[in-house]
Amino acid sequence: MQPSSLVVGTSAALVAGYVIACRISASCWPQERSSTTLGPSRGSSKAGELRKRIAESESALFLEALEVTASALRLYGPQSVWVSFNGGKDATTVFHLVRAALNEYNGFHNTRHKMHAVYFHNDKKAIEGTREFVEQTCRTHDVDLVVLRCGYKEGIQDLVSNRGAKAFVIGTRSNDPNGRNSGHFHPSSKTWPVFMRVNPVIHWDYGTVWEFLREMKIPYFHLYDQGYTSLGDRNCSFRNPLLKKPDGSYSPAYTLTNFASERSDRSTEDASSQKPHAHCSVSNSSPSASHPTGGVRGESKGENGSLRASLGLLIVSEDVLGGDGVFRDEWRALRLGLEFDEVVTVGSWDMKRAVEHVRRLSKSFDYVIISAGRGERGLEAVAPAVAEAFKRTIKRNEQLSALHKKFGDSHTIPEVSSHIPKSTRLTFIKGLQYPAIIYRNVYLMPGVRSAYFKSALRAIATTLDAAAGLKM
Repeated sequence: MQPSSLVVGTSAALVAGYVIACRISASCWPQERSSTTLGPSRGSSKAGELRKRIAESESALFLEALEVTASALRLYGPQSVWVSFNGGKDATTVFHLVRAALNEYNGFHNTRHKMHAVYFHNDKKAIEGTREFVEQTCRTHDVDLVVLRCGYKEGIQDLVSNRGAKAFVIGTRSNDPNGRNSGHFHPSSKTWPVFMRVNPVIHWDYGTVWEFLREMKIPYFHLYDQGYTSLGDRNCSFRNPLLKKPDGSYSPAYTLTNFASERSDRSTEDASSQKPHAHCSVSNSSPSASHPTGGVRGESKGENGSLRASLGLLIVSEDVLGGDGVFRDEWRALRLGLEFDEVVTVGSWDMKRAVEHVRRLSKSFDYVIISAGRGERGLEAVAPAVAEAFKRTIKRNEQLSALHKKFGDSHTIPEVSSHIPKSTRLTFIKGLQYPAIIYRNVYLMPGVRSAYFKSALRAIATTLDAAAGLKM
């Protein structure tokens, strides 16, 4: 994909058959209009509810994306802003961001502008059901949809020249090959029609996209619940092998923790035993973060030379000299195959460094454990670092609070230890009192002095063993 092209979703392969096509052009197929004239307006109230949920989420990334989208509407006007919508997870995300921002715009200006979307359809490459999903979504939310079937450079030219388009809202993220040098607003190249690319989610990663869709309770294309993590055309899309379960079924896309493997489902090598649902030959995975030990994320060597999941450990402790030793002694006692590729100890008083390490380690390794050390008992030393690293708010978790009250140790875990980042999930293991506490690919641990320490460590070990599978 050349830098000048308009990108829909997250990859060049995905946009090849879907991007902007033209309304009337000598080289274009006839335009099809699938607009909200099919039914009465019924999207405004739901858009208002969505906008309220985004505001209440207190997620810095969600709020930033909404503000960028709102700015595009203010700068160019609703009639000149189009969302490129192909049904993928990223396109679905920005589609609903535009809905929420337009609701705010119409309310402030006392107007009833409709949202405009364009879908580029290719009968030979489209995944079965994609067009139906796109059209149904637009009907549900009263969106004016234009379905086009030609080269998108000429399509953009037509939309710009004949329909007044000035800006296109797209789902590009910074880890996309075409997104590395982009910002929230990125003008078109010299050889292309004059328009502005609007990238509300440029600073998001794979996990943030799924947090948004799930927190906002937004319907998404059904194949994402069947092990597909990235969709393109029908000859090259496969289920992600990292999501395959022992029984042969696949976990949903939102359970993927190794974000660098988002596009592993597009690998012809990994997917050789699968029937393509829709896609083409591209690289095994997106470029990953450099591994401190010389490899890359997800490709550490075990003692027998086989590939295994990479694992980092961060100790946040009053005792910066002894906390990691106690932790690693207990870890070895569990006789696990997973090894630590990097261990970092930070003073609990140096929250800035702790936050920096959480960000770095979570990008560098498949999984990260962050634990309080020998001087602390609960999560009060680690939860704030994780929350700040991912720009999430801290909220009291009722399950943890009840657990602490029921099984409180002799030191009495403080109530603040029941406060964890929003969207953190708790995984309870049969036979263990304490759950695995997981935010994205980061596992939160109480301090060594806690009565829960060994139980929590075993819960994490069990969960990691199931998730990572040691990649043997």
